[in-house]
Amino acid sequence: MTGPNLLALDRAATVAGVTLLGATALLAPVLAAFEGMQSNACTLSCDAGMVGAGSGVIALGPAICLTAVIVVVLGVRRPGRPLAWVGLLGLAATTGTVVLGIALITGGIGG
Repeated sequence: MTGPNLLALDRAATVAGVTLLGATALLAPVLAAFEGMQSNACTLSCDAGMVGAGSGVIALGPAICLTAVIVVVLGVRRPGRPLAWVGLLGLAATTGTVVLGIALITGGIGG
């Protein structure tokens, strides 16, 4: 598959990746709120700073990744150059930020 077919497939994959990343960025604050609720079971040994930092990373990380992906996609736009990797890299970075946030919350709770 070469030429226009490959370009159309690349555009579709890029749009799908950015759309999925946008949906994740919209839902991330809800996930952060649910993850932050773990601190309700805390005793005196909880680290509120780590729990707050974890919630912040979960809530803001996907939005920052989405912004970076949009800037790269719009800035690198060249005819015939594939861009689907940008959306996939953004999704991987978003997954990493969410996992980091969950680890911070879990560490702050002492679990």
